[in-house]
Amino acid sequence: MAIIGTLPVTFTDGNTLFAQNLIDQFNAVKTDVNTNAVSKSDSGQTVSANLTFSGGFTLAGNVTVTASALKIIAGATSISFRNNADGADNLLIADSGAVTFRAAVTGITSLTCSTIAGTPNFSGTPTFGAGLTVTAGTVNLGSGALSTGALTVGGNLTFSGTARKLLASASGWDIRNSGDSFSLFSLASGGGSVTIGAGVNYDVILGGQGIATNASAGFVLLPSCAGTPTGAATNGSVILDSTNEKLYARVNGAWKSVTFA
Repeated sequence: MAIIGTLPVTFTDGNTLFAQNLIDQFNAVKTDVNTNAVSKSDSGQTVSANLTFSGGFTLAGNVTVTASALKIIAGATSISFRNNADGADNLLIADSGAVTFRAAVTGITSLTCSTIAGTPNFSGTPTFGAGLTVTAGTVNLGSGALSTGALTVGGNLTFSGTARKLLASASGWDIRNSGDSFSLFSLASGGGSVTIGAGVNYDVILGGQGIATNASAGFVLLPSCAGTPTGAATNGSVILDSTNEKLYARVNGAWKSVTFA
C-alpha cells in the first residue's frame, strides 16, 4: 500500500484522522461491495449479488454468464429486446409467457428449433424452408398465409370461418401417395382439369359400393347436354345426351354413341 502522507492528520476543523480509522473505513467499504454487489478483480467484474438499476446501463463489451441456470426476470408486464434506435420491439416476451417477434417489419428470418409447444399464432406470411411438421397442438395462421417447402400434419387440418380456399400454384397442385411417387388427385391451375389416379395402375372408385336398389343418392353423375355433342373435346370424354337418350364418348377425334334400350 502506498504511503499517502503522515498520519495522524489534523484537519482545519479540529478533527483528527488516524491511520487505523482510515484502514477500518476502507475495509468496511470493501466488505460491503464484495458482499452486496461487485467485486473487482484483474480479469473483470464479478457480480455475486443482485444489482438494481433505476435508470439504465450501457455495456461496451460482452456479458458472460457462468451460472448453470441464468434468469432474466421480466418487469410487471414484459421484457423486450429493442432495435438499435429503440423504436420497435424485435422480440417481446410478456410476463404471461407469450412471445411476439417483429413480424410487422421483417418477420422471423431464421428460427431453428425441434419443438414449438402450445398454439403459435402467425399474422404475417411465415416461410419454412425445410418444411413444417405439426405433431400435436395447433398452428393458427389468422389472416396470414403459410409458405413452406413441406407441411406434415400428425392430426387434422381444420379450416375455420366461411369460404376458405386452397390456392394452387401457377401449374396446379396434387394430392400424392405416402411415398410421393404418384398423384392420387391432380388439379391443373390453368384450365381447371382434374385428374384422379394419374399414371396409377389401380382402380378408381366413384360413389358408394353396394348401395340399395331403391337408393336415391350415392350415384356418379355424368355431364349431360340436350342433343348431340359437337365440340372438339379431348379423346376419352364422356357425356350423356339427355334429349336423344344416348351416351357419347370421344374416340379418335370423333363422337361415338350408344343408344339406351
